Amino acid sequence: MKILFLAVIILLSCVVHSQDSKDFLELFGDVEQVSLKSQDLSDYFFEITERYSFKEYENTYTSFFAFIENDTSLLEDDLFKVHYALFTARVYRLAQKYNESYNYLNDIGDNQSGFTQRDSLNYLVMLHITTLKIGLYQQSIEYAQRIRGLKNIPSTRPDNFAPDIYWLVGSDFSYNAMGDYKSAIREAKIAFSAYRKLYHEDYFFLYNRANNIGVYYNNDNKPDSALVYFNEALQFLDNYDANFPKPKEFYEAFVKGNIAQSYMLRGDFTAAIPLLLDDIKRSKNHIFENAIVSTLLLAQCYAELGEIEKAKLTMLEFDGFSETTVANLSLKYKVKLYTVRARIAQLSGDLSNSITIYNELLSYNDSVNRVQMATRALALQTAFDFENKEQELNESLFRERDLKEQLIRRRNIIMGSFLVALFLLSIIFFYRRNVIKQKRIARELQDLNHKVEENSIIIENTLEEKETLLKEIHHRVKNNLQVVSSLLSLQGNSITNIQAKEALMDGQTRVRSMALVHQRLYETDNFKDVNFEDYNIQLVQNLIASYEGGSRVSYLITSNEVIDIDIAMPLGLIVNEIVTNTLKYCKNQEKVIIDIKFKKIDDNYHLDISDDGSGFNLEEAKKKRTLGIKLIEILVKQLEGKLILKTSKQESTSYSITFPTNS
Repeated sequence: MKILFLAVIILLSCVVHSQDSKDFLELFGDVEQVSLKSQDLSDYFFEITERYSFKEYENTYTSFFAFIENDTSLLEDDLFKVHYALFTARVYRLAQKYNESYNYLNDIGDNQSGFTQRDSLNYLVMLHITTLKIGLYQQSIEYAQRIRGLKNIPSTRPDNFAPDIYWLVGSDFSYNAMGDYKSAIREAKIAFSAYRKLYHEDYFFLYNRANNIGVYYNNDNKPDSALVYFNEALQFLDNYDANFPKPKEFYEAFVKGNIAQSYMLRGDFTAAIPLLLDDIKRSKNHIFENAIVSTLLLAQCYAELGEIEKAKLTMLEFDGFSETTVANLSLKYKVKLYTVRARIAQLSGDLSNSITIYNELLSYNDSVNRVQMATRALALQTAFDFENKEQELNESLFRERDLKEQLIRRRNIIMGSFLVALFLLSIIFFYRRNVIKQKRIARELQDLNHKVEENSIIIENTLEEKETLLKEIHHRVKNNLQVVSSLLSLQGNSITNIQAKEALMDGQTRVRSMALVHQRLYETDNFKDVNFEDYNIQLVQNLIASYEGGSRVSYLITSNEVIDIDIAMPLGLIVNEIVTNTLKYCKNQEKVIIDIKFKKIDDNYHLDISDDGSGFNLEEAKKKRTLGIKLIEILVKQLEGKLILKTSKQESTSYSITFPTNS
C-alpha cells in the first residue's frame, strides 16, 4: 500500500507545473512514513490542510485528488477511504466550496469507526457549516444541537474558556440565515446565559456573543433591545486582555458601528453619523470590509438628512474601493448599495437615473434568487441521493431477512404435525376474535379523540385570538407612548429656556419608562408579568444615555422578582425619578455608583436605592415642592407603602420603600 501510494506521489510530481512540483514534494513527501492506522492517517491529512491552502496549491490538490480516485486499489482499504473523504471535505470547506465538501461528507455516512475523537468532531462541525452555507438550515440546526450535547470537547484554549468549535457552531447562525430572527434571538440568549456561567472570564468570546444578539435584534427591527446587548458588549471590552487579537479601539468602533445601525432603524440619522465616522477611521487599519460597510451607511444617513453633497462625496469614497472588495459584500449590503445610489439620484432630481438604478436592483435580485434556488436545488438533490442510497441498502437488508424467514417458515411447515396445525388454528381463532374486539374499541376511542381534538382546536383558537389581541394592545400602547416621547423631544429642541427644556426631558423619560413596560410584555409573550431586573437594566441604561452619564456612572441591580404590570408601572416611574435625581445632582461628580435592590420578604416588597454622590437639602426640596419628590410620594402612596428618604449636601442619598405584595 505504501509503495503504491509513493509511486502515485512521484508520478504526480512529474505532471504538475514546475512551481507546484517543488511544493508537491514538500506537501506529500513524507507519505512513506504514514502507516494505515487511524491516528497516523488523521495526523497526516490534518497537517496538510493546516499548512497549505487550496487557493495557493489548487493544481497540486486537484491532481492529487484525480490520481487517488482513479486508482481504486488505494481506496480498497476502508480506513484509508474514510480518512481520505474527510480530508477532501475539509480541503473544500476551507476553500469555501461547500457543495463539494458536503458531497464528500455524505460519502462517509455512518462509516466512522476508524475516526479519532478529533475526526468525529470535525465531521460534525463540517456538516453543520456546509449545510448552513448551502441552505439546508434545518439539518444545520440539528447538527448544531448534536454538537452542543457532546461532552469533553477537545480544545486548544484554557479550560475556563469556550472551546474552539463554539466560535463556528450555533443554531442561532442558521436561524439568522433563514430569516427567523426571533428563533435566532431565543437560541442565542439561551446559549449566552449558559456561557456567562461557564466561561465568565472569556471576555472576547462573551463580547462576540453579546454583539451577535444585538445584530439579531437589529435584523428583527428591534433597535432598543439591540442597544442593550451592544452596551453589554462594550462592558466586556472593559476587561480587554491578550485574548483579543486586535487593539481595543477596533472592537469599540465595530460595536459602535452596529449601534449606529440601531440609531438608523430608530430614524435618528444625526446620532448615527459620528459613530460611523469613528468606525470608518479605526476599521481601515484592521478590517477594511467593515470600513466599506460603514462608508455606505454614512452615505445613506447624509441622504436621509437631505445633505446631498455630503452623500455624493461619501459615495465617491465608496466607489474608490476595489471591485473585488465591494464584490465580497453580503447580499444585504449589495442591495443597500443600489437603494442608496437610487435615493441620492432621486433627491438630486435625476429621476431617470434613479429609475434605472431601481431596475438594476430588480434585475440583481432576480439573478441572486436564481443562483440561490439553483444552489439549494443541488444541495437538496445531493441530500436526496444520499438518503436514497441508505434506503436502498436498508431495503436490501430487509429483503434478505424476509428470505431467511420464509425458508424457516417453510421448513417448519414441512416438519410440522397435526398438533401444530391445530394449535395454529386455535391461535387464528382467538386472534381474530381479539382483533374484532380491538377494532370496536379503536372506533370508540377514535370518536372520543375526534371530539377532544375539536374542542382543543376551539380552545386553542380562542386563546390565540386573545393573546394576539392582548399583544397588539401592548404594542400599540408602547408605540403611542413612544410617539408622545418623540413629540416631547421635538418640542424640547425648539425651547431655549433651560428649566422648561429640563422639564420636557423629565417628562420624556417618564413616558419612556411606561413604554418600556409594555415593550417587555409583548417581546416576551408574557402579557402580565415583568422581570424587575431585566426591565430596570434597560430603564437605567436609557437614563444614563439620555443624561450623558457615560462610563462615569455605573450601576448594580439585584433582584430575582417577577412582578405584575400594575406594580411594574409605578415602580418604574419611582426608579425613573430617583435615578434622574441622582444623575442631575451628581453630574459634576467624577464617579457615581447607583445601587438598586428589590426583594420580597414575607408579605411585603422592599425597594432600596442609594448612590455615593452628593445629596441635596431635603427641607429646601420639600419647600419648593419639586415635582420629582412629590411624584415619588404619590406613587408610594398609590402602592400603600412607606418611604424613608435620607440625604443632605454632606452625605449620599438613599431611598427605602416598603409596600404590601397585594397592593
